[in-house]
Amino acid sequence: MRYLSLLLVTICIGLTSCSKVQVDEIAVRTSAASTMAAELTQNVPVVTYTLAVSPTPSFTPTATATSTPATTPTVTNTSTPTETPTNTPIPTDTPTSTPSPKIGDSVECGEYFTVKVTKPIEFWNASPGGAPDAKAVGQFLVVNLELINNTSTTWEHRLWLDDYEVKGELNGKIYTYKAHSNSFYWQFFGYTPNLYDDPMPPGIPFKTILAFDVNPEAKNWVFIFHPDSFPDEKGVCRVEIHLK
Repeated sequence: MRYLSLLLVTICIGLTSCSKVQVDEIAVRTSAASTMAAELTQNVPVVTYTLAVSPTPSFTPTATATSTPATTPTVTNTSTPTETPTNTPIPTDTPTSTPSPKIGDSVECGEYFTVKVTKPIEFWNASPGGAPDAKAVGQFLVVNLELINNTSTTWEHRLWLDDYEVKGELNGKIYTYKAHSNSFYWQFFGYTPNLYDDPMPPGIPFKTILAFDVNPEAKNWVFIFHPDSFPDEKGVCRVEIHLK
C-alpha cells in the first residue's frame, strides 16, 4: 500500500491543479487503506497449497517398427542344358563267318566224303621217274590228299582227274588248273599208296597225291574237290581248302 500512496502523491504533484488539501486527503486515505490492508492481512487465514508436481515422465523412446524391406532373392538363371539324344546306331548282327578250311582240317563233302589235305604243298619242276613227259610247263604243285568214303558202298573208279582242281591268284585274276595225268608217277614210284581213281571202300582212309602244272608266280592257292565228273554225280558236293 505504501507504493500506492507514493503513486497518488506523485500523480497529484504532477498535476498543477492539485492543492495541499487534496494532498492531505490523499494521505489520509492512504493511511486508512494501509490500516485496512493490515487488518485484512491479520484476519485472512494463510492457505498453504501443496503443489503436486507430476514427475516429468521420462521419455522412453518408442520403437518405431521400421519394416525391413523384403529381400528380393536374386534369381540366378541357371539354365538346365537340354540333353540332345545321341543317336546310337542299332547294332546289327554281324554274320559270323566260318573260318575257311585249311591244311590239316577235316572237311565234310556232303554225306559222301571227308576230305583233308595232310601236308603243306610242294613245287616240283618234273614228276618223279624221269619220263620224257615228266617235265612241267610251269611247275607241278603237289597236294597230299586223304579221302574217306562215308557211304555204305565202295566207289569203283568213280573219281577222275577232273574231280580235283586248284586255283590261284595272279595279277588280280583267278586261274584254275585241273589235276595233271603225271599224278600217276607219284603213286607208281611209291610216294603214295593209292592212285587218284582207285576203288575206295567205305570208312577207310584213302591216301593219294595230285599234281597240277601251274604258274608258280600265282598266290593264295586253294584246293577244290568236287566228285561230279560223271553225269549222274553232278552237284554231289564241293569242298574248298586253303593251301596256306
